[in-house]
Amino acid sequence: MANDGADAFSASGVACNFMAAQTTRHQSCLHAGELRGFSSQAFTSCAGLTVTDALDAFDWRCQVMGAGVRVVSTGLKPQRALADLLDFTGASPAFRTNSVTLSSGATVVSSPAARWWTNPVVVPTASGRLLDAAGARNTIFTLAQNAQLTFIMDQPRTSLVVAPGRVLSSPTPPTPSASLVRVSTPNGPVWVEGTFDATGVSRGVELVLAPFSRLRNVEVRGATATGLGPALQMGVCHNCAASRVRVRNNANGGFFAGGAFLRVDDVFAEGNGPSNAAVGVGASLTPDQRLSNVVAINNHDGVFIASDDVDLRHVVTANNAATGLAVSQNSRARRLRVHDVRALHNGTGVVIRGEAGVWTHIVAIGNQLRGIDFSETPDAIILVGALSAANDEGFSMSNFITNVDHLLKDVTAVDNARFGLDLARNFQTVTNLLSANNGIFLSSHGFAHSGAALQAHHVALHDNGTTYRRDLQLTNTVTLQPNVFTGVLQVSSVADGSCAGVTMPYGPKGLTNLCGNAPTVLPDGGLFGSTATLRQTGLPYWSLRGRVRDALNQSDDQGAALRTAITDWHRFEHPYRGWGKAYPIGPDTPNPYDGGIAFYGWPSVESRGPCFGATASCEVFDYALRGAAPPDAGPGAGGGTDVYLRNKLPLPTSSSVVLTHTFRGFYVGTLPCTELPGAVLNPASMRCTVTFLENAQEVIEDGVGNDNGLCESNERCVATPNHGAYQGHGALIPAGTVSAGAITNVSLFTWEFNGR
Repeated sequence: MANDGADAFSASGVACNFMAAQTTRHQSCLHAGELRGFSSQAFTSCAGLTVTDALDAFDWRCQVMGAGVRVVSTGLKPQRALADLLDFTGASPAFRTNSVTLSSGATVVSSPAARWWTNPVVVPTASGRLLDAAGARNTIFTLAQNAQLTFIMDQPRTSLVVAPGRVLSSPTPPTPSASLVRVSTPNGPVWVEGTFDATGVSRGVELVLAPFSRLRNVEVRGATATGLGPALQMGVCHNCAASRVRVRNNANGGFFAGGAFLRVDDVFAEGNGPSNAAVGVGASLTPDQRLSNVVAINNHDGVFIASDDVDLRHVVTANNAATGLAVSQNSRARRLRVHDVRALHNGTGVVIRGEAGVWTHIVAIGNQLRGIDFSETPDAIILVGALSAANDEGFSMSNFITNVDHLLKDVTAVDNARFGLDLARNFQTVTNLLSANNGIFLSSHGFAHSGAALQAHHVALHDNGTTYRRDLQLTNTVTLQPNVFTGVLQVSSVADGSCAGVTMPYGPKGLTNLCGNAPTVLPDGGLFGSTATLRQTGLPYWSLRGRVRDALNQSDDQGAALRTAITDWHRFEHPYRGWGKAYPIGPDTPNPYDGGIAFYGWPSVESRGPCFGATASCEVFDYALRGAAPPDAGPGAGGGTDVYLRNKLPLPTSSSVVLTHTFRGFYVGTLPCTELPGAVLNPASMRCTVTFLENAQEVIEDGVGNDNGLCESNERCVATPNHGAYQGHGALIPAGTVSAGAITNVSLFTWEFNGR
């Protein structure tokens, strides 16, 4: 029915024009079968009222209506499906009875048990069109037993439910180009549930151009025909939704979805082959596509985005041969919002592309090539809270576009084989960077920047390089656009060459080769230079937790395992853990590496890089900051808990620094500031800028603010007192209200625990 009221429960009940409404807004048509109501005058308030139904199938809400209350269902619970409403035990499947119960204190009121729906329930016995011979509308076709059939759904408001534990598979001999279920442009919604074994055919379910359709509790496995698309396709499907989707061991990719106002939740993809990603979203230029709770493991490619306006949250992508998560190179991919990603032991972890994108809380550990790759990224990326560890390359950017002007905040690069953070081009801002224990080659650096007008605020660089310390390398090719370092600059020692790389020729680097500030006199006589406060700490061994035993990981055997024996690449006790390269230094054994400096245990040059190779031995590493004494600390270990990186940055106050980043390549005429959350137009420069509070990070998914990760006015923010990505864990503890210049009315929090 049409969603033409103030809310779903005040709609007029008029039938919806599916084709006309499909791209107007989210839920412009409602699924009336999930909306049920019950009224009672035994209660006068919703406070303390508990609402349940006998099948435990629906979520409910309460409204005060006149002298009583009315409870209304908001839809099936996420873990429930249409199959839960059906009884498959009799000769013919039928709806189960249900009732709703309201209780508050000693008062309990229930509706009479009854069948809430009158839809025809039909068992198909032959392949072909799912069309009720009697001409009834809203027919539910069900399979209570295993069947070898193929179906075409070309009638709107038709459902197909394969009973739990039963399987629909292909007739013998199979037709390789066939789909078990094909939706043929029905000009309206369909509903599909069940398990589909596509062995011998190209697809299990093919659903295209069927607006407002639903896939729920669907598994497609074993599709063996190649070259014909993914095993489960939900393409150009406006206002469609899919939940609890499983795609396993399909030869040509797993699940693809696309369309305006798309909603996808709870997807698991394993063992799917090349040509299509295990999980993909496309149909470029369609607005408001949302995917959440995605796990992609042991595939050729994990998750792939080829569309604008995608919101992707809570992703684990592990042990995929090519990429864990990638954005299409051929798509401009504007307005991407990506939050909470763990990319573990893939070929490449995360490939960031697109314009006006926000990426928050991204972790890449143990990937064979690059951890987080910015290559060929056009413009205007905000990256907040990122860890890249034990990869061949940490953060990589090789870009042919001169002005890409990204903003990176609260990032850690550690244990990577080549470099920690390698940025190219002009106008980058990096605030709160920790780069440590990176590099096994002479050309490797902890932080390398090739370009002009770098803004670097709070930078900690330690123990990068091998024979020589190679913490920082700066190359500026533009004479009149200096690099500027502010806040804290923390290095192991100026005597060990930490900043030696800044002696490269060309433009002003912002620092001397002894890590001192280097003011630059501009042609107009103005003074423009760095003001960083230099700290020298020695070598901060034991600052990160290091090697651990993980109780959750099913391949962890006393903290170590041969790579060939590992089957669990993604289950760990918290997001900062993953498999890294083992090293031949055990407890209480002096480490002979790193220029002859002796210390006990990790970090070590031997541990840098990913754990790959037929004979490789891996260990579980924890890249959070240490809050407890290491189990095997000996002389030279650097202390029992971290004193170098935790609690080194001041908590925000009303006198705190406010930072501004300008997107200099982000022109108003081609891409408006409104495309990027938090960006506003500076009338003087005609550029887009973001302004935010230092040493704080927006609390994501709290229903307040714009979820760009930056701490801005009128938002709830958590303090970031540590160098790098890890800022604590546990519960959020209120810490007052902060207003600092242009940033006002910030509700500040701290984490309950700081250090593992």
